[in-house]
Amino acid sequence: IFHSALTRKQEVVEKFLQGYTGTLLTDGYTAYRNLPVKHAVCYAHLRRKFRDANATPGLAAIGVDYCNQLFILEHEFKNLTADERSKERQEKSAPILKKFWDWVETLSAMKGNLKTVIDYARNLKDELSLFLQDGNIALSNNIAERAIRLITVGRKNWNFSTSEAGATSNAVIYSLVQTAKENGLNVYKYLQKILRELPSLRFVQHSELLEAYLPWSKTIQATCR
Repeated sequence: IFHSALTRKQEVVEKFLQGYTGTLLTDGYTAYRNLPVKHAVCYAHLRRKFRDANATPGLAAIGVDYCNQLFILEHEFKNLTADERSKERQEKSAPILKKFWDWVETLSAMKGNLKTVIDYARNLKDELSLFLQDGNIALSNNIAERAIRLITVGRKNWNFSTSEAGATSNAVIYSLVQTAKENGLNVYKYLQKILRELPSLRFVQHSELLEAYLPWSKTIQATCR
């Protein structure tokens, strides 16, 4: 789901997530903290911050290596069920993470870019550790990052757009298109089908009718792949 808003304030996130009971996986931006949901933080962003801390390359490389070790294990776990992945993480990932936090605690006197990264990690320790408790939580939010890349590439072209309603409409279309892609559909066929058939359905009165038009439904999978 893509959502358009004029600011990145926390109240925008709170309103968007109202009623959501799952886990939020983010880059650790402050507006995502202290929300009434479980919050996990992306290790790809943490690794990138260590790579950018080039003023102290030797120490920063140690941080990158710890992140890499976790990603290598995740690659081994990719075909497991969530429960199996959780058990493997407890056995193999947890000891690496403990060593990482022990190492972080030895760097309390750091300055500059590395201090910024260490403070970031310390402040988000619980969020960076949450993946050990749930095999459904990904180690990074790269899927979301890739999905939003087209929007960020085009953003400069839209700087002079004057319609907030147009931005909201774009978010709806992006949501439909990207979800269709993630479910292996031919986007053109899918849009054709829903734009032709939904207007004649009384789905406002009978919302259950929409189930057959969701990208993962058997009907859509059979006709729009």
